[in-house]
Amino acid sequence: MHNRDGEAAEEGEPGYEYDEDGIRIDFWYRTLGKDYYLEVLRLAREVFGDDVKLVYNDNNEGNREKQKTVQTVVEKCKTYERETGIRLLDALGMQCHFWGSKEETKEYMEQFFAFYRGLGLELQVTEFDVSNHSTKEIQERIFQDFIEVAPKYGVENFTMWALNDLVSWYAADEPTLVDRDGNEKPVAAKYVEAFSAKRQ
Repeated sequence: MHNRDGEAAEEGEPGYEYDEDGIRIDFWYRTLGKDYYLEVLRLAREVFGDDVKLVYNDNNEGNREKQKTVQTVVEKCKTYERETGIRLLDALGMQCHFWGSKEETKEYMEQFFAFYRGLGLELQVTEFDVSNHSTKEIQERIFQDFIEVAPKYGVENFTMWALNDLVSWYAADEPTLVDRDGNEKPVAAKYVEAFSAKRQ
């Protein structure tokens, strides 16, 4: 069972509440209003200045409904920028927690990367891992497909979620690029090659 964000949910656990744009109705929403993120980003820009990148980070990026929500947020930020001259967003962070299902194909990845690239922001992968809720073969295929797709879309930063399999939130699934003994898995070399050049 999964909630709207694609995360595991216990039976009987209350789901999140969302508004008509797909924005989660939480403490900040109720306190600051529907478009609270505009004010939060404005304050961040005021405090940290133009030398700091402001990133909208979200999950479940392959879900079409979530894509509509992200697009709404980005468009509202761009409208605010045009009206005020204050830059709110520099980049979009995609958490990229793959579940390990056969539906997570190379075509699926191409679709969501192309969609987010089309929003006109720098792309970052902020919490990458690949769980195994089907077979080891599918999990390994996702690792391989991702590193063939992601670099084509100009990803500027790549961060793995957890240092290694031992400390991962899904440790039993061995979802990272580093095993329990601290050794890189064979496919990890491709990730290092693809993303290390960004640091030069």
